[in-house]
Amino acid sequence: IQISAIEPAQIALERSATPRLAPCDAAVYVYAGRISSVLTLSWKGNGVFYRRMSLGFENLPLEPDSENEEAAARSVAFVKELRLSLQFALSQIRGFEPESVFIFGSAVSDGFCSLMKETLSLPSVIRIDPMRVHGLEFKSEAGNWDIPLGLALR
Repeated sequence: IQISAIEPAQIALERSATPRLAPCDAAVYVYAGRISSVLTLSWKGNGVFYRRMSLGFENLPLEPDSENEEAAARSVAFVKELRLSLQFALSQIRGFEPESVFIFGSAVSDGFCSLMKETLSLPSVIRIDPMRVHGLEFKSEAGNWDIPLGLALR
């Protein structure tokens, strides 16, 4: 195999979550992954800041109101880390005021989106499915097709 390009997973994740026409000028994309997660600041559909977070959710859904104490604690820790990462990113890019946060990943739940909206004090937090963003009907029990989708769209 002759390699012609190498692309970071963060860029593939952003591409998989971003529709052809960016939904707003300043957006934040959050991927809650199995092993690690990614925060991306996007300006008109182009990533301008990427931050990998070491928190992952393998075999554990993001459920802040869950009776599963580990899931609830991890959800709260994730939102705290996300808030700190977002504050740092916004301090580096002056004038960047996100209009929406788009969150995706196999562990994301509607309850988690509500927790993020309350904690981050942002106008909207929207849960998205990258497959549906691009109009694909793809059913897989395995999930985690976000990075391959982004690479295929390249």
